Amino acid sequence: MGLILIVDDQRPWRDDISATVTTCGHTFAMASGGNQAQEMMWENIYAAVISDVQMPNGNGIELLQAARRIPSNQSTKFYVHSSEKELRYEGRLLFLPDMIPKTFPGAEFHMKRDLIPGIPDFLSQI
Repeated sequence: MGLILIVDDQRPWRDDISATVTTCGHTFAMASGGNQAQEMMWENIYAAVISDVQMPNGNGIELLQAARRIPSNQSTKFYVHSSEKELRYEGRLLFLPDMIPKTFPGAEFHMKRDLIPGIPDFLSQI
């Protein structure tokens, strides 16, 4: 099983996603923003990245673009999630097919930790 990089500026989301990743049999590393994740991607090879899109310290789209410039991570698979149904980036409307609904900030996460929608199916392809 490959190493998975989890990127989100909210610690509760990183913790919940890491529980799902562990349940699926993978190991993980965590970053609190896109800038930190970019640095980590120069140091390690990741099988996949699960990233928030909108973060104050480097967003998920910029992270994906940067990852494609890192030779060792050009084939890394990406799964993005956001609290927004529609996102705009550089004036373009983005539609994200693999979305995890984020229902808080600060509120308790009510979903079973090992059943975050979409992630087990995504990880089964790694």
